[in-house]
Amino acid sequence: MDDYVSNELLVESTAEIVDHLDHCSDCAAALDSRIRARTALKSAVERETVPPELQNKIRHALLRDTARGWQAVWAVAAVVLFSLLITGAGLWYLREGGERASADIQRIFRMALDVRDRCPANAGIDSLGDYDGIVEVVGEEMPSRYGIAAAHRCVLDGRLFVQVVLEDRDSRVFFVMTEKAGERLSRKDGAHALDADGVPVYNATIKDHQIAVFETRNQLAFLVSDLPRDTHLQLTSSIAALYAPLVRSTLQEASRAH
Repeated sequence: MDDYVSNELLVESTAEIVDHLDHCSDCAAALDSRIRARTALKSAVERETVPPELQNKIRHALLRDTARGWQAVWAVAAVVLFSLLITGAGLWYLREGGERASADIQRIFRMALDVRDRCPANAGIDSLGDYDGIVEVVGEEMPSRYGIAAAHRCVLDGRLFVQVVLEDRDSRVFFVMTEKAGERLSRKDGAHALDADGVPVYNATIKDHQIAVFETRNQLAFLVSDLPRDTHLQLTSSIAALYAPLVRSTLQEASRAH
């Protein structure tokens, strides 16, 4: 998306993205948000002016005796160059930080989709160990038309996941949990969709699947489905709200720590 905004893509790729944006309101909204953020950052930088005190110092330096004239010029040039480097480094950090956050949450979303695609979803309920209670909890929060079709533990790329599969006549919904491995989510990311009783919920559409994620102190929890986005988020919200007291206390602790 950054390459598209910067007009750095091939003509064919640009045409494909334009066609996709015409049919995908989520991507169009994300693109609009990114353009507004870049525009705001650019405007903020362009509004920065040299302070009058610094201007006066530069003028005085340039008017010193000729014996020291060139030294003064080079000193001023060094100050200006240093300022430009600092500004450029700041812009790079902001840009790279935003891209890094976006890449991180995209990786998290795709991790849930990998579990859905690669972990067994055969009928039957296996022991989930410490997560055994999840089956009943998730089943109670889903609409009555959904039944528990499967529950399994799965090790994928060296990481343990638990997966509860719910289904009705027309669709399957996959609830997935895993222990965190350093991941952190942020409301500042464009994927933030809503708060469920104080629990931030993030959502993305990948390969025609809705993927929502929220976090507790130690876990990441996902819901993956092919339901309409609003229905999908409603189901996720009802489950996420169960964790609200724990998540709110964790957020408060993090806020006090900062």
